[in-house]
Amino acid sequence: MIAIRPNVMTSRRGTSLVEVLAAMFIMTIGMLSLLALFPLALFRMEQALRDERASQAAQQAAAIAGIRDFRHDSSLTSWFRSPAPGTTPDAVDGYPSYGVFLDPIGYRNAVGGPSQDYVGSTIGPRMIRRTSPAAIPSSSRPLVNTWFTLADELQFDQTGNPASVTGSPTTFKKEVNFSWAYLVQRPDFANESVVDCTAVIYHRRPELSATITLPEYNFVGAAIDVNANTISLPIGAGLPKIKSGDWFLDCTSSSASASGANIPAPHAKFYRVLGVREISGSLLVELNGPITGFGNRTTGDFIFMESVYDVVPLGTGRIP
Repeated sequence: MIAIRPNVMTSRRGTSLVEVLAAMFIMTIGMLSLLALFPLALFRMEQALRDERASQAAQQAAAIAGIRDFRHDSSLTSWFRSPAPGTTPDAVDGYPSYGVFLDPIGYRNAVGGPSQDYVGSTIGPRMIRRTSPAAIPSSSRPLVNTWFTLADELQFDQTGNPASVTGSPTTFKKEVNFSWAYLVQRPDFANESVVDCTAVIYHRRPELSATITLPEYNFVGAAIDVNANTISLPIGAGLPKIKSGDWFLDCTSSSASASGANIPAPHAKFYRVLGVREISGSLLVELNGPITGFGNRTTGDFIFMESVYDVVPLGTGRIP
């Protein structure tokens, strides 16, 4: 005989409200952690896009420097000798020439202003002359944009077609986010065939009105420490906001002694800012050294340049 067991329901303990709330709290913390990653991801993506565009601009600048032979442009010859004839001594054979800033955009934007002819304006040491290529007048915006701005920055309308300006011939609208200039210097003033060239890449460089000084700030006689690769700047009114990744141009008017005479040995070199901190009323700026060319000197002349995104050495060019 088979015994029939009664159908007995097994009781199961339910989930309490406290447990539900604890689970929701843990899940909320996890979701908030994920949401916090989105702004960081967007920032990193934007940074990567800017870096990629800056790399394209540097490649174009390098190619154009060779195509147009900007290292040996006729507008540079006299400024290699002296940026301010009659004021600064002439460069001497066997020693570096003065640096020249080939910058038609800055030359055009500062027309009539104190910084048109000199990087950092005439208030500073006047060691770096600013000029425009002989065959590219700074007043010609189409030529300047063709040879000194990133080509691939056309604007598009809502239909996906390139935005154009009404007129004949048809021209397309272009957003200038990246542009560049060149810093050139002969390592030996006497050797015209060897010229150091550096591409200076700008991001969203402001176009200023005439007679307004470009955003370039002189620090004459800044204290330097070549062992720590730092410069010390006085904190006061007019001090620009300096942060890691910014750039300083060394334009110190150094000199070398030869046969009892002081021979000009001008500097023309960029340094990137690695860190900034305040110490005893001064702003201590760490640079990507080594800081060279100072010997036993403890002071130097530097120009802080806003909107500079990157500086790319292009090397020397030689005419056979």
